[in-house]
Amino acid sequence: MMEDLAAAVAQLGAEARSAEAQWEAGRTDAEFEDCDGARYRIVVVQGDGGHFCSGADLGMLGDLHGASEGAEGEALREFGRWMNGTMTSTLTALRRLPQVSVAIVQGAAFGGGAELTTATDLRLVSSDAVIRFVQATMAVSPGWGGGARLADIVGAQAARRLLASCAPVTPQRAEGLGLADATFEAPAPAQAPAATEASDAPAAEEGCPGCADGCCRLPPGALATLPRLVAPAAPVSSLAASKAAIPAAEPLPEEAAAFLRVWGARAQQDVLARLRK
Repeated sequence: MMEDLAAAVAQLGAEARSAEAQWEAGRTDAEFEDCDGARYRIVVVQGDGGHFCSGADLGMLGDLHGASEGAEGEALREFGRWMNGTMTSTLTALRRLPQVSVAIVQGAAFGGGAELTTATDLRLVSSDAVIRFVQATMAVSPGWGGGARLADIVGAQAARRLLASCAPVTPQRAEGLGLADATFEAPAPAQAPAATEASDAPAAEEGCPGCADGCCRLPPGALATLPRLVAPAAPVSSLAASKAAIPAAEPLPEEAAAFLRVWGARAQQDVLARLRK
């Protein structure tokens, strides 16, 4: 799915560049409407089966952990490096697309799925949706640039609270934080997700003040990076300007470095070992 998403974003970017080149070459409006690059004006990111994105396949991660035990976790760490590079570049490219992008969030948006919601220009959130940054319950930190993007959207302090507490974010709270641009009634009840970060991960207490009671399982070194990960970007005055201001090497290097330090480390392996029992 990550590879398919990367391919789709690359195609949209190529078509947008083609359309821009043809427009600058002096095509008329009618010709521009007919060219391939002008087909997509709005990009919609939406899940299938009643959920937006329910996070990592814990069965797969458990298998990687099992295969890694005799090799000091190398298989698990190698997957983490690949995932970090692939999804960071993909979501950066998605965020930089010239088309207006909209995430339609229904059901579960957990872990990596919560990070995915931060990569679009707008978020429309269903009444049955729950957004939850559960990375800390898995003893890891955001690995796709979601920490920095979350701070851009909701502010640094609110981002720290969401990342540290792992608390579920209801549609009403998301709208209050600015994480949802609008909410809508769910068309039908969603099915419960199978084996996901949220359903199988150790539970975090909703609203815990900074996880002082230990529900946040990030190693101290990674937790200490959170203030730097969520440093807000300078405000900009327009959508076009904001996209132009997004660095091609987003996110902050500290965010990727923090993720790679904790992914595959003993704390995460201990969580996966418990889930495999």
